[in-house]
Amino acid sequence: MKRRVLVSAMLLAFSFGKPSFATGIPVIDVSNLSQNLITAIEQTTNTITSGKQLIEDMKQTLNTFPIIEQISKSEELAQLIKLVQAAQGLQGALTSSKNVFDNFGSAFSVSQYTSFEEFVNSVARRKEQGDKSAKSLYDSAKLAEDQIAKAFEAHLGIMTGMPMIEGVTQAAQATTNSVGVVIQQQQAMLAMMSATTRDSGVERQRQYDERAKLEEAYRKYWEDRKANNKSDATILKSLAQ
Repeated sequence: MKRRVLVSAMLLAFSFGKPSFATGIPVIDVSNLSQNLITAIEQTTNTITSGKQLIEDMKQTLNTFPIIEQISKSEELAQLIKLVQAAQGLQGALTSSKNVFDNFGSAFSVSQYTSFEEFVNSVARRKEQGDKSAKSLYDSAKLAEDQIAKAFEAHLGIMTGMPMIEGVTQAAQATTNSVGVVIQQQQAMLAMMSATTRDSGVERQRQYDERAKLEEAYRKYWEDRKANNKSDATILKSLAQ
């Protein structure tokens, strides 16, 4: 398939690092997590907005190209539509998650605890004692993290097959980075709320399996991106001759 050749996008491609989760111990603070969720939601909005704008531009100009180019651009258009749809799914999961952690914040604000980490640990203890409200908080947090992880994996899968496109690629990459931070924080909270040895083991295995899937998606994304960059560099070199 013929690649969309944009010199500025190609230069940007070489400045991108490998997408990854944030390193170090995540900050366990509800206001910090809430702010990171807001940032991730804003980044997905940028991806959706830039993607939709380019889709409209391509639709308006598609018929002006020769037939052979129309086929290539139609394929690219289909990929862009899928990316926007994946970003919309991710945005929905992030918004739902923010509502969940806003509830955590409300529960923390009326509790006896001054440290959010202590509050999270208390949720773990109360959950094991059969407290329904604590179990509800835990279950909602686990569901929120699972929904984001699945939507994130779908988003990454679409990005893997995308060519470098100025504006859209930057927005999608920023989304990837911001959501990775959110997932790491959510997993740390879930680990803290898994108080018993059995629950902790199950949660660690679940997170290990989930992280392995996402790391594999990252690996494929990075390998395909390098291959695409090499192909585009070859095209640019031939055009310059």
